[in-house]
This record gives sequence, structure tokens and C-alpha cells, in this order.
Amino acid sequence: MAQKFYIIDFDSTFITSESLDILAKISLKNSPEKIAQIEQITRDGMVGNIGFRESLQKRLALMSFGEAEIGKTLKILKKLITPSILRNKKFFKANPESIYIISGGFEELILPIVAPFGIKPAHVLANKFIFNKEGKVIGFDTQRPTSKAQGKAFAVASLALQDEVLIVGDGFTDLEVKKLNQGSARSYRTGQKDVIPSEHRERRNPDSIKIATLLPAGRQVARNDTFYKFIAFTENVRRESIIKEADLVVNDFDELLFLNKAPSSVSYPKSRMKVLLLENIESTAVENFKKEGYQVKALKSALGEEDLIVEIKNTMILGIRSKSKVSKNVLKNARLLKAIGTFSIGTDQVDLGSALDFGIPIFNAPYQNTRSVVELAIGEMIVLMRGVFDKSNKAHAKIWDKSAKNSNEIRGKTLGIIGYGNIGSQLSVLAESLGMQVLFYDKVEKLALGNAVKAVSMDEVLKKSDVISVHVSGDRELNTNLIGDKEFSKMKEGVVFLNLARGFIVDIKALVRALKSGKIRGAGVDVFPEEPKSKDEPFISELSGLPNVILTPHIGGSTEEAQRNIAQFVSGKLIDFMNTGDTDLSVNFPNITLPKQGNAHRLLHIHSNVPGVMSQINKVFSDHDINILGQYLKTNDKVGYLITDVNRKYDEKVLEELKEVKSTINFRVLY
Repeated sequence: MAQKFYIIDFDSTFITSESLDILAKISLKNSPEKIAQIEQITRDGMVGNIGFRESLQKRLALMSFGEAEIGKTLKILKKLITPSILRNKKFFKANPESIYIISGGFEELILPIVAPFGIKPAHVLANKFIFNKEGKVIGFDTQRPTSKAQGKAFAVASLALQDEVLIVGDGFTDLEVKKLNQGSARSYRTGQKDVIPSEHRERRNPDSIKIATLLPAGRQVARNDTFYKFIAFTENVRRESIIKEADLVVNDFDELLFLNKAPSSVSYPKSRMKVLLLENIESTAVENFKKEGYQVKALKSALGEEDLIVEIKNTMILGIRSKSKVSKNVLKNARLLKAIGTFSIGTDQVDLGSALDFGIPIFNAPYQNTRSVVELAIGEMIVLMRGVFDKSNKAHAKIWDKSAKNSNEIRGKTLGIIGYGNIGSQLSVLAESLGMQVLFYDKVEKLALGNAVKAVSMDEVLKKSDVISVHVSGDRELNTNLIGDKEFSKMKEGVVFLNLARGFIVDIKALVRALKSGKIRGAGVDVFPEEPKSKDEPFISELSGLPNVILTPHIGGSTEEAQRNIAQFVSGKLIDFMNTGDTDLSVNFPNITLPKQGNAHRLLHIHSNVPGVMSQINKVFSDHDINILGQYLKTNDKVGYLITDVNRKYDEKVLEELKEVKSTINFRVLY
């Protein structure tokens, strides 16, 4: 069986940066001009503008360093290992004979980094510093092949590897390994005198090498059937001039292993998975997905149904806020979609039932913007009770209204809270600390916090409260027009009313009538039945222009702190689901929490919750003599979610049979 060798570049491939540039920043921390010079020399060498030996000499000539600076550099480099390389540490440890590290850098900066991956010191092809007695670097070993022009190519040729050799890197010197070795193999076979093919001669420098003539006595360049392939690695650096000459371009090491059918940390490379984020979701989410290796497309606005159907066709993870509507029709067209994240508390913008039917879990942020909404509610009730909003408008219009009439403290007043969930209960605590009495109503039995009192009905809250704040769920069937003319008529004269929950909860026309009649002295409204999809659309409301009414554009949770926390939490839940199958806190899916299994293959099976499915699945495993290491099943009324860890390599036949099990909704090989 043919053997496959991996020759992997160190700088900007195995690690995310150039090690010599990091060393330069440490040794020249007070000389930014020299650091910039060194970085430019590095770039020139990478694209072949200058010879490699010249690049090396020029950079070292600008630096002064020793063992102490090298030690500091290593501490940094250990944190700069490329994420996909780190994910596949198991692959490196399992294949020590097939993996080589090659670099125009220095082994003193490489060996300590690659050693934990099981890479042999003899398999590191790199340069070596020369030190004086004081531990200062005074030069480098010029006899090392990697210090010369085309030196990487010679170093690889000297290995005399056979069968298939994959050169993985991002720069010209990596491409050169393939060009010159493949060319040398051709020249060697045909008996030509010059081993460097004519199309590459213009690249030769005065210190160029002739690969065949410099090989140790008796060693051949390559066996006749040795095949070299250059793979452009773009996870850290993307050089178009290099990419266009590559045999293969990969976004990360997962994709490289996947395309070469080698064991990987994942069953499908994340660099091929697309994430679509709508409505200007905070950048933390984008960064988290990119760090995991996903392709991310982030749009600032929501999309209508037709546009969303187009965008979602090849999407695996969808992230939305409150304006995007994910209907059954959208979900029918999302053939690759695995999960949805609503970067908000509410999930009513998604057809949860249809998502469940299609085997798509939904994750939200139940707690992360709670404080922001509560602080806005507290602020608005103070402003409205004092009449600050109207007095501010008058002052802007050059009118001095210092009257205390209809200006009241909130201390001693009764706050009525309709809906005592995460937001309502925290509002209760803060309001009480400001001296308010709290009365609340919730359809579900809830424990009162502090001195809050649970009302026997919503009517009791309406009749007794000086300030009413609505915080019910986004269930349209239960809560559409929950507050209308009838409810406003039961409130005290001069009540302050707040809606920071959902626009459809309040009959806007009824609210306008109550405001104009004086029944309500002031209102704060943050949510509306119809809201613009972007800032370019006009906002139209019958509440506009009414006195002592605060209208805000759905900003209850729009603080930097809340948006950052939401982005971190929801992206984390989506990533956990994709990595481990964990559905903890999913709003529509059976909840299950699992650790990642180290020495197993994990298979996820989503099916209709009907009798007999488990026996069919386990029969497939039994028929193929597959031992089950762990099996976890959680169900709800509609679906069963089964996670199976098996201890042997699966084959395509097993996967096809599992997909064909009756009542299967979705099946996925996790790793």
C-alpha cells in the first residue's frame, strides 16, 4: 500500500505567525522601525522577491538576542499554534513516521513547540543558531540546507521519500519544494544533466543548489513513481500568487485530512460549513465562529422570506435577532441547516414546531440581556413619573417649566408586573430596593422574591398599581392583544404603563385612546406590532407625537454589555451542539448534555418518537459487530434524540443503513 508523507511548513502554517518576527518584536521592542523592516523582508522572501539566504541574513543583521529572548519567544509561540493543527493533535501523535516539519526558521524555536505532538527531532528540517559563550546568537549554521536558496527543496530531496509527498505551506519556498523535487525526479528519470527544469531556472540565485548533485553518495532523488503535491494552507495567510500555482487549496488542517481521507478530529471540516448571521449580531459571535474554522457571512439587516430562502440554502448554522422570521417555508428550503440561534430572549420569530419536525434545535439567550431591559424599565418609570420627557422637550423649545405638578417619586408607589419570568422577577428586586411595593401576576406558579406579593389575577394588578410593566412571553396565541380597551379601563387614573416585551401584546389603538383620555399619564413603549427591518425603513406609529410617551426602537436589550453576553452565550451553545451534540437549554429539542468522547466515533440520530426505532438502530450496530461505548436517548412528544458512541471505525454501509431506519428525521456523523 502506498505511503503518504506530510511535509508541513512551520511558520504561518503550524503556528499562526512567523516565529522570527515574534523574536524580533521581543528583542527589538524599542525599535519599531527595525521591526517593520524585518516584517517587510519576511514578506519579500515569502513571495520570492528576494533569495532566502539574503532574507535570513538581512533579518538577523538587524537583531541582537540570545537565550533569554528565545525563551520569551517560545512562551508566546506555544499560544500561537494554529487552531486546526491543535484540534488534530491526535493525528500527529498517531503518525510520527509520516510527518515532517520544514522551516527556514530555527530549530531552537521549533522543537519545543512540535515535541508535544509526537514529532521526532530528526523529522524537523530547519536552521540552527550559533551561540557564543555568553549565550548570545552570533550567526547561523550555513551548512544546513535550509539556510540556502531552494534549501527546503534540497532538504526534502535528501529524505528520498517514496510514494506520495504532500507539501503543506503558504509561501514561495514551500511551493518551490514541489516544483524542484518533482522536476528533479523527472530529470533524474530521463538522465538530463541539469536537475532544475528550464521553466524554473529564472528563479535560481548564485547560491542555488543542484539537488541531484548534492545528494549524499548513493542516494537517489526519488523513486520513479514518487508524486509531489503542493497544498496551499490558507487558515492563517492567504497569498494569491501562491494559491494559483497550488495543486490543492485548503482552509484548515481538518479540510486537508478530509480531502485525503485521513482520520480527523471532525467528520466534516468546519471550513466547509457556512454560518449566516443576520441583523448586525455583535462581533463576538463572528469571532467565535471564525475561531472554530467556520465560513461566516454577517449581514447588518434582517431578510424577507424570499431573500432568506436564497441565502439559507447552503447554510448550516443560522443566527438571527428579533426581526427575521423563520417560517416553515424557509425551513423547507434549508436542506443543510443543523441549528438556529436567536440572539435574543424571544424565539417567537421562529416556527419552533416546524424546526422540530425538520430536526433543527433552536437556542436562545434566556438571561443575558435581562439586566439591560430591567434598567431601561426603571429609567423610564422614573422619567415618566417625573414628567421629565415633556419638560426636556419644552426646555429644548426655550420654555422654562419648573412646575412640580404631576411630578412624583416612585418611592412608595405600587409597581404591577405582568409576567414574572427572568426579567419580571429581576425588575421586582430592583424596584423594591428603590422603595416600591411590588405586586405581580403570572399564569405559572412563581416564587415571589423579596417582599413582592403575588396577585390572584391580572385584574388585581391592573386595579391596584401606579405603574404597570408587561413582561409576558412571546407566545402569540396566548398573548396577542393581552392588553386592550377592557384592561386599560380597569387601571387607576393617571397610571404609567410600560411595554418592553412584544409589540403584539398591546392593542396600540386602545393605548392611544387611553393616553388621549388621560387614563394613562405616560407610557414607555419599546416594541411594536410592525417594526422596520433596517434603519433605512421609516418608523410609523400612531403613538408618535403624543405627550409624555417614550418611544424607543426595540433597544431593551441593546446595550454593549448585553449584546456581547448574548453573542458569547448563543454562539457558544451552537458551537457546543456542533462539536458534541449537546442540546442543553434548546427551547424546542430534548435537552441532553454530553462530554466529548475521546476514543470513539459519535453518531447523532434524530427520529420521530414512535415505537421500534431504537431496536432498528441497535440491530444495525449488531449486524455489523459494532460495540457501543455509550448511548444516550432523550425524547419529547414528537421526536427522539439519540447519541451513540462506538469504538470502531464505521463504514459507509453502516451510515446508509442508519439513515434508512424508519422514521429517521436527521442523521449526522459528529466525529
